[in-house]
Amino acid sequence: MNSPICNEVVGRNQVEATLDMYCDAGRFLDDSIYNPSPTNRMAYGAAKMLLSHVGGKFVCWNKSCIDEIKSMPSFRAMEQFMSSGKDLKPTIDCFTWTGCVLMANKDEARLIADYARIEEMCTTSEL
Repeated sequence: MNSPICNEVVGRNQVEATLDMYCDAGRFLDDSIYNPSPTNRMAYGAAKMLLSHVGGKFVCWNKSCIDEIKSMPSFRAMEQFMSSGKDLKPTIDCFTWTGCVLMANKDEARLIADYARIEEMCTTSEL
């Protein structure tokens, strides 16, 4: 999961922990910073892969869908891997995703609803 999302969800991330392990062992061993068993979640997070259920030539992203995704309370960042004219294949693995949306929210139900709406966009090919 993306470092900023991890920070939002649990208050730390593997990249910073690795750097501290090599550069500041005292900080890394400080249980108040890196509690071995975190007990409180600060938010919920997800990386929603944008899947293609069809093949052909990619024309363009649906601007209204992109705007809707970016306005979701759980939206944090988005990466789009497709551009006009590229060959579009149905998603079968991590190499055929069309993009990714990083999401986080303190409200688990809101995150689940936003995630489900993006999946609906992918499934109906409206995205």
